[in-house]
Amino acid sequence: MKKLFYISILLLLSWQCSRQLAQIPKTVAPVKTKFPEDWEGHWLGDLEIYNTKGKQQTVAMELEILKIDTSKTRYTCALIYGEDKVKGRRPYEMIISDAANGHFINDEKNTILMDEYLIGDVLYCSFAVENNYLTSRFEKIGDAIQYEITVADVKPINVTGNQIVAGDTIPAVSSYKMKSVQKAFLKKKKAI
Repeated sequence: MKKLFYISILLLLSWQCSRQLAQIPKTVAPVKTKFPEDWEGHWLGDLEIYNTKGKQQTVAMELEILKIDTSKTRYTCALIYGEDKVKGRRPYEMIISDAANGHFINDEKNTILMDEYLIGDVLYCSFAVENNYLTSRFEKIGDAIQYEITVADVKPINVTGNQIVAGDTIPAVSSYKMKSVQKAFLKKKKAI
C-alpha cells in the first residue's frame, strides 16, 4: 500500500512539473538595443571589488555616454570612480568603427585604443596589461547597465590535455589564476 502511495505522489509531481514546463515560452526574443544611441545618459551606482577572500571595497561609480555634437562617430564614454569627480574621471571616448558588425573602439585619450564588441545587448572587451588579463562587460538591462570586469594572471597556472586518449587528440588547455572581480549595477539618472 505504501508503495502505491509513493508511486501516486511521484506521478502527481511529474504531471505538475510537466504542466509548468509546458507554460514556459520555448524561445525568448532577444532584446536588441542600438549602441551607443540607446545607451546614452548618465548612469550611477556602486562598484564592488571582490577577490577570493570576499568583498574588499565599494566605490561610487558613474558612467556617462553622450553624443559628441561635432562628430558622427564619437561618443563620450567617461567612467568616474569615487567622490572626487575630477580626479576620478576617465575621459574615454567610444568610436563607432563598424556598428553593423558590432565593432567599437574605446579611445582612452592617451594613445591606448581598445577594441570592443557588441554581442546582443552586451559590450565586451578583452585585453592584457602588466601581467593581467582582463575581460570587461557592460550589459544594458532596461534602465540599468550591469558592469563586470574580471582580472586574471596572464600566465597559466596549469596546462593539461595535449595528449592522445582513446585515439582522440586532446588539445592543450590552460587555466589561469583569477585575481579579482569588479561589479556594478548602474541606474540611469533621471533628467531634471
